[in-house]
Amino acid sequence: LPTIQNWSCHNCSGCCRQHLIEITDEERQRILGQQWTTNDGVSDGPVVVSHRSSMWKKTWRLAHASDGSCVFLNEQGLCRIHAKFGEAAKPLACRIYPYAFHPSGKKVTVSLRFSCPSVVANLGKAVSENRDELKQIERLVVPENADAIPPPRINRREELDWPDTLK
Repeated sequence: LPTIQNWSCHNCSGCCRQHLIEITDEERQRILGQQWTTNDGVSDGPVVVSHRSSMWKKTWRLAHASDGSCVFLNEQGLCRIHAKFGEAAKPLACRIYPYAFHPSGKKVTVSLRFSCPSVVANLGKAVSENRDELKQIERLVVPENADAIPPPRINRREELDWPDTLK
């Protein structure tokens, strides 16, 4: 964990305005099954759109309104999915932001994304106080075989072992 970093969500909704959230097919099915309507404050258009991340692979992401914000962002800057169904119903990418998890040998390193204004301003409680929450998220994010994942290559010809990579 970052040892001197503070962070708590301050509901600025910047993440819901500046990021395109890719979702799994399972998340897509769950969101479509929630049957969102204009009575819920969601526009008439699609709530999930298809996206081609490559010529062959089709993926899904949350739709955005004409102002660039996520279709689930309400007027108070809060998530409609969270408000109606709870945090666990939100896509995983939304639940973990601004945390980033990096396998590093037999450990997992956690960092924060500085695209979040609260991270930049170092606002909130110490990240170390979120240890229990992070352990729960880790189980969802990090594959069971993470300790077998090799370190990233330095370049096409060179690679290091985990101890040297971590230095």
